[in-house]
Amino acid sequence: MREIGKWRFASNNKGIVDGFNDPGIETFSADSISSMVREVIQNSVDQQVDESRPVVVDFDFFQVTQDEIPGGRQLGDIFDCCIEASQGDRVATDFFEQAKKLMKGKIDVLRISDHNTTGLVGAETNNSKTPWHQLVKGRGSSNKNINSGGSFGIGKAAPLACSYFHTIFYASKADTVDSYVGVSRLLSFKQKESGFFGKEFTTTGTGFYSASDDMNAILKPFSMGDFRRTDNGTDIYILALEKDKDLYGTIRLAVLKNFFVSIEFQKLVVHVGQETIDRNTLAQYIAQLDDKKYAELKDYYNLLIHRDDDPEDNRVIPLDAAEYGEKYGIKDGECTLLLHQGEDLNQRVLMTRKTGMTLFPQSRLGNSISYTGILLIQGDTMNQIFKMMEMPAHDKREPGRCCRRWGSGCRAQGAKAKGKDDKEESAPSSHGQRGQSEGPARGRRPWR
Repeated sequence: MREIGKWRFASNNKGIVDGFNDPGIETFSADSISSMVREVIQNSVDQQVDESRPVVVDFDFFQVTQDEIPGGRQLGDIFDCCIEASQGDRVATDFFEQAKKLMKGKIDVLRISDHNTTGLVGAETNNSKTPWHQLVKGRGSSNKNINSGGSFGIGKAAPLACSYFHTIFYASKADTVDSYVGVSRLLSFKQKESGFFGKEFTTTGTGFYSASDDMNAILKPFSMGDFRRTDNGTDIYILALEKDKDLYGTIRLAVLKNFFVSIEFQKLVVHVGQETIDRNTLAQYIAQLDDKKYAELKDYYNLLIHRDDDPEDNRVIPLDAAEYGEKYGIKDGECTLLLHQGEDLNQRVLMTRKTGMTLFPQSRLGNSISYTGILLIQGDTMNQIFKMMEMPAHDKREPGRCCRRWGSGCRAQGAKAKGKDDKEESAPSSHGQRGQSEGPARGRRPWR
């Protein structure tokens, strides 16, 4: 392969030395492949172009050699520098020694491609506010709109966490602009300036495969493996993918758990290898899951598809803003609560975003009856408020985050919410949403 660019790690200018334990990567290291699936699909859904068609996301596994990776030989040399720089840190040294060994054989690659999306706009510019710069070079920043699933800019580390090289490539087509760039998040190491009299310097921990010292995108089409892009969208190539004996099974399960609402509402279609998960096949794939292990997922899915079937046991309750939320700018119908009463149910309400991505179940709502529920957040204001309160991993809600991010105005409203107004709103009628600490009233059924 003719090399157009090379790997470039800037000097840290005698400033901060980046260690191996990157906070973003560590956030997703415990369940890296499932976390990656969640984050990359969320990002794709956020970039939808035509809302009348679903976003399509492809996952495809293949293998390459070191020479098929842009800058592959140079990257191997950089791993040697990292081995030297990591002396005294056994975990880091083992990581880079393993990377060197993996370079000698077939290297596993996972390609994730999306369609009906914008592509990475701004790759041809030096504008730091564009989606390309925010994704590739931004740290802890996000330029997503209020209806998006993410807001912290941390999810971009999820693909890196799946790589035994901590290295990925982004490729994109955004109308007439084709682009690609490599990103490698390693650690600071010693490097020598080019030229006979070049001085040694310490690098930053993140490098880019680029054609210029500005470390911007290479403005050419890119592919690795057999895929060739012809439509707008983004491709992510994860190099040296983490080993998983049932890779497609792990990806499929993550799709079902996190995006069954998006798929049922025809906002999303996912291809996993040769399999297609869409509204027509969703029931089939969920039915194949173990009844005991995935009972909660099946309960949620059954509620979603049968929400209008039996008004005796299923309730669809749109939000009445007068009961809850009007003073915060929330309008009627910004969320809908689905409830099902039956036997041996989980007594939880699953929270979802406007995009359909599932968040986390809200428990401790009351245990006097057996029920399951889904809260479908659909309005802009409510989506924004809940997004502000979420932790970066989307696994719980912390109201204090909303105050820190919105400032004194939010604090003032939060203070009111802790007073008598909260008591008035904690147990709305069947037209509204019950407060977080309250559940179905003891000794009576919540409906009928």
